[in-house]
Amino acid sequence: MGDRALIMWSDKPDDTQTLRQEVLDRFRAGATIETTHKEGGSRIHFDNGRFVHEQYGDFESRREFTDEVQFLDHLWGIRDWNMPDRHGAPPRTDHEAWQAIVERLVTGCSSRRLLQPSTSARSLAARTWFRQSRLKARFAIVVGAIALILVLLWKTLSPIVQTRTTGAPLGEAVGSPAFIAQLMSRQQTYVPSLHRNPDNDRFDVSLFIRPRDSTATARHIDLAEGYTASESYHAADLLGFDGTLLWLLAGEIAAWDHPNNRLIRLDELRRINPDLEALWPVGHYEVNNRLIVSTRDRKTVVEIDPASLQATRLPTLPPSPHPIPPHPVDAWIIPAEARLVESAGSTDPVQIGPAWVRGAIGSPPMKLGNPESRLHIHWKKIDVPQRMLVVARIATSGAVIWSVDTGIDSLQQILPDSNVTAFIGTRPAVPDKVSEPIMVLINLADGSLSEHSLWLVD
Repeated sequence: MGDRALIMWSDKPDDTQTLRQEVLDRFRAGATIETTHKEGGSRIHFDNGRFVHEQYGDFESRREFTDEVQFLDHLWGIRDWNMPDRHGAPPRTDHEAWQAIVERLVTGCSSRRLLQPSTSARSLAARTWFRQSRLKARFAIVVGAIALILVLLWKTLSPIVQTRTTGAPLGEAVGSPAFIAQLMSRQQTYVPSLHRNPDNDRFDVSLFIRPRDSTATARHIDLAEGYTASESYHAADLLGFDGTLLWLLAGEIAAWDHPNNRLIRLDELRRINPDLEALWPVGHYEVNNRLIVSTRDRKTVVEIDPASLQATRLPTLPPSPHPIPPHPVDAWIIPAEARLVESAGSTDPVQIGPAWVRGAIGSPPMKLGNPESRLHIHWKKIDVPQRMLVVARIATSGAVIWSVDTGIDSLQQILPDSNVTAFIGTRPAVPDKVSEPIMVLINLADGSLSEHSLWLVD
């Protein structure tokens, strides 16, 4: 039946009983009323002499009717057919409601009878599809839950599984009257494997600030990350201290403002000096009392005021007062005037390499007052081949005011100061172990010593 059935129905008398009979005839002819929703669906049809109402999905049921009146009453009761199609329209009359049921049957009949002549098979297929859909949904939920648990477990256990690394000093330290600055390089944590490629290792570079006051708290500032092993050695460089700011290169120029406890970045210099935008990417940076920035051809030379960060143009590049970097001792290729120590004669056979500590390169040995004295260093043997650096304050009369063992075997740097002098080196060698780098701060007034490891660990 189809459009022709609609024409035949429209010629029938206008009464509800005729429409009720039309519904029964349509069902017997193979028409259906079907609904679907997210939890399942329902299907009303005629099968083997019975009117059948099936529900499938989360709630499954099957009701069969052989009595036509009972079936029509059931059909009328499962839905409010009198409800209008449009909001605000008046409710349907019973006649209009049964007419809507007939129209619903025609629509269902014309499309579904051609697709699936076996109503039982269709119902079974629908129930099977919804059952499989539920199983798939439950399986997806289980898989998602397992994945979430694995992620949480990995976040919890990865710090245990991953190899912990230790940061180490990178290059030489720079000293100011208030603090010692040291660059640190540290390998990022990784998960051990049998076929780990070292080329994939990545390193982070940071700035370590140790106040000369042993009671003050040290600072650790992240600068750059994700470098290969070779890149990390050139990723940052300490340029020097201009009296107020510690200047450094970490991909770009930066400065540590110790009094204000902050890191100054290139963006701030650009904002204050907008006319020098072309200089920063190509500039050569050095600290010569102040930060000096110049182009390769020396046509542009500027110095940066540490207070305002304002650049002032200079006619020429100032000569560098220290073309040779300072070195403490045992550097025979370094001229004596470029060292921070001056050889001191000694008749004591126990003392190895005695020397006076200078206050600066090219200056005489540092003089201390009350009482008038100088700072003396030497080594003493503690084992073969171990030795120990000894620092002493010796009066002009020759009397030893105080003397301390530093715990240093190999001395790498001296950062002199009239109040607290820093010594950087490594502990005496231990078989099958890397010597630990340490920084020793000595209060020159009383010889009190504070020792700090330069290994960066959690």
